[in-house]
Amino acid sequence: MAGSEAQMMLAGIRVIDLGSFITAPLAAMMLGDLGADVIKVDRPGGDPFRRGDGTAYSATFAAYNRNKRSVIIDCSTPAGREAQLKLIDTADAVIDNYRTPVLIKLGLDPDMLRARNPRLVHCSISGFGSTGPYQARAAFDTVGQALSGIAGLMVDPEKPEAFGPTISDNVTGMYAAYGVMGALLERGRTGKGRRLEVNMLESSMAFM
Repeated sequence: MAGSEAQMMLAGIRVIDLGSFITAPLAAMMLGDLGADVIKVDRPGGDPFRRGDGTAYSATFAAYNRNKRSVIIDCSTPAGREAQLKLIDTADAVIDNYRTPVLIKLGLDPDMLRARNPRLVHCSISGFGSTGPYQARAAFDTVGQALSGIAGLMVDPEKPEAFGPTISDNVTGMYAAYGVMGALLERGRTGKGRRLEVNMLESSMAFM
């Protein structure tokens, strides 16, 4: 399929990217590659990947954030939280990579978002999900690779060093994009949105 044709698949769909680093930005970027209107919400200071090389558009940032528009919103203020909610009211899908307690702190309670916008597809990505003993823990790619067993296939136990692609981050973002597209298709039949949870550990184990 030609690139221009692929970019029409999700035309008319608006996605709000509340993420940083890789998982959520990758998922949103994949939807943007298919034509969705993706708006990346940056906190003051921006995504940590932005200034990886001293500029606002490092190579790493660009690799996960093409086909997006950006806006800076300070959610630590009441005005910022309200501005973010009004933006989400216009969305078909929201993707974040916050743990549930952080979502609540930022004024993004999933039940409240669903009440405001019943058609919203809300996908949250975390390290270990919203239940279980690790639910409050943050996770990065190396943690996902180590706990899922991926690292054990590639790393020398006598000299453990992280190297190669960010497999856990990338497959988690891909599974999230896959889930959002399925939920949008379901919404076309039912008229109702859906809450999705994707976590790095289970995504990495499934990929294995």
